[in-house]
Amino acid sequence: MSKSKASQTENIGEKARKIRKKMIRLAMRAEQLTEEYRSLPILHSTEDVALFLNVNLGLRDREQWWVILMDTSARVIDFYKLYEGTVAEIAVRPAEVFMEAVRQNAPMVMVVHNHTSLQPFPSQSDVDLTRKLFDVGKMLGIVLVDHIIVGGTSFMSLNDLKVLEEWEDRDIETSVKLCD
Repeated sequence: MSKSKASQTENIGEKARKIRKKMIRLAMRAEQLTEEYRSLPILHSTEDVALFLNVNLGLRDREQWWVILMDTSARVIDFYKLYEGTVAEIAVRPAEVFMEAVRQNAPMVMVVHNHTSLQPFPSQSDVDLTRKLFDVGKMLGIVLVDHIIVGGTSFMSLNDLKVLEEWEDRDIETSVKLCD
């Protein structure tokens, strides 16, 4: 065999070894990502969310707004602080709440914010904003699972208060009337 053919064969063999190494690394990374995904929590209740955040959100001196993205099994895909406001308020833009959910193809979203007053009771503006989020999510095909308000060491869920359920029922009644 000529020197050029021998060096070509060596080059092909070296390239094949490099490709094989890359494939092995990719397979190992895919396995690692699968394990990381499996280790993400599944949130079944308001208490699960409170434990999951575990950031003493209720004791902050400024209002913070957190978003939790979930898959259809209620497994956390991602979570992040979207806003930090003042002592008494936080401005929330519904489009920004759902932006990352759309990017990550998350079918379900949960929002959490704190009241610096240490009282977890929803204000009328909390309920109004939740309704906007509910409606925007519905238009996007993303379920707003809950809006949890943390105050001190206590928390309150608008879902547990049946606020979201009431809207679902009303929307179903309206669509039935429209179909009749």
